[in-house]
Order: sequence, then structure tokens, then C-alpha cells
Amino acid sequence: MKVRVALTEAAQEERREAVRFYRGASLEAARSFQREFKHEIALLKERPWIGTPYEAGTRRKVFPYFPYSLIYTFQDDSDHRSCGEAPQP
Repeated sequence: MKVRVALTEAAQEERREAVRFYRGASLEAARSFQREFKHEIALLKERPWIGTPYEAGTRRKVFPYFPYSLIYTFQDDSDHRSCGEAPQP
């Protein structure tokens, strides 16, 4: 099964805001956050069920080292499954 991760525009903006926040603390903190973000996305691609059930049919993958999580859902299409961040209520 192929898994594609697609971030919503809101998710992309939240990620940019988090990077800016951590950059304010230190460049290394911002880089660490970005590495962890990429790592968590890779985990979702490998094991899409790794997140725990969350609200309204979504799943949530909590980051181990930053107070951040990915909230996502699955969408089937003919070629692959898509795992993207769901809009937050």
C-alpha cells in the first residue's frame, strides 16, 4: 500500500509558525523541530495506523520531543491512501 501525506494549508502555516517560534529560542531548536517533523511524517508513511484514535474519525500522532502533534485522516483513491492533517474543530 502506498501512502501519500498531504498537509492542509492550515497545517503548513502551523508548521511555519512553530519553526519561527523555535527559531526565536535558537537555530538548533528550529532545526531539531524540522527534523522531528520530517521523521514523524516518514513514520506515518511507513505505519499509517501508528496514531491513536482522536476526534470525529481522525487519528493523532503526538511528537515525542516537542509539544506538537499531527491530526490526520485517511482518504482512499484508486492508486494509494492519502494521510493528511484533518482540520481541527
